[in-house]
Amino acid sequence: MSTQHRALPPSDPTGWYALAFSRELPPEGLLTREIVGGDIILYRTAGGAVRATDPYCPHMGAHLGKGGRVAGDTLICPFHAFSFDGHGRCVATPYGHKAPKRARLRTWHVDEVGGVVMVWYDRAGGPPQWAVPSLDMRGWRPWAWRTFTLASHPQETSENSVDIGHFSVVHGYEDVAELERATVDGPLLQARYAMTRRRPLLPTLESEFQVSVWGLGYSLVEVTVRSAGLALRNLVLSTPTGDGQITLRIALSVPTFPGSALVQQAALAAFAADVRQDFAIWENKTSIARPALARGDGPVGLFRQWARQFYPQPALHSVERAS
Repeated sequence: MSTQHRALPPSDPTGWYALAFSRELPPEGLLTREIVGGDIILYRTAGGAVRATDPYCPHMGAHLGKGGRVAGDTLICPFHAFSFDGHGRCVATPYGHKAPKRARLRTWHVDEVGGVVMVWYDRAGGPPQWAVPSLDMRGWRPWAWRTFTLASHPQETSENSVDIGHFSVVHGYEDVAELERATVDGPLLQARYAMTRRRPLLPTLESEFQVSVWGLGYSLVEVTVRSAGLALRNLVLSTPTGDGQITLRIALSVPTFPGSALVQQAALAAFAADVRQDFAIWENKTSIARPALARGDGPVGLFRQWARQFYPQPALHSVERAS
């Protein structure tokens, strides 16, 4: 179904969105990424600082991601070699004259959180109102990840983290139970639940999940597989790119131990297989403004109410509470 013929939430919720993993951006590295309908340039200085700017040189419009480069602390245009500092100011031209004052790039607020490069998006251009907390990765393997492009929305993908009912129907889990009621605190929503997976000829997996959702672009799921004595960290990172499209990044880490690299790859493959089971639903569903929620759905109503804060106008989602 075309995204033009189904309802989605507003396309530009405010918040932090992942554009890369830190390992993708070495010193003096440069990447072009997309967010809410346009390109954005990410680069890392020789000293290790990550910066984000608009893609087009204000001099004569060259795309900085198509042949541009980083030298030391500056971003250099491929067309006329104008150089820009971390504040977007042109600090040098090849002509030996003073740089024009109007030659200035728009910069974006950027942060690195536990190996993830994130930018702050606000349609009105406002500064960050909150931060995703740092994540200590000492003793954990670097993230392994997969990236997908989908017709969906960050609110739809994030809502899955509290949609208890779909875990058994879509993913085949059993004994799904909320261990603690979901709570909200500003931009943070947390939930904790348990479930069991039984498959022919494979060990039964009994797991607990601690979910921390920061805005609509960053979800951390800390998993304890009790039956295997294994801890996992999962990330679900949904970035709106405009016209009903998202880039969905998923990542997984495990503690460092002998053989952990193989365990991580196997766990990521299973995680990706679970996420792919949602694709057909996400890409074809509509957004019901007043869903007829039932007992057993999980805290979907709470999630919808919490999500309203990220929109520049009243959200589309009023909800019917389950009786």
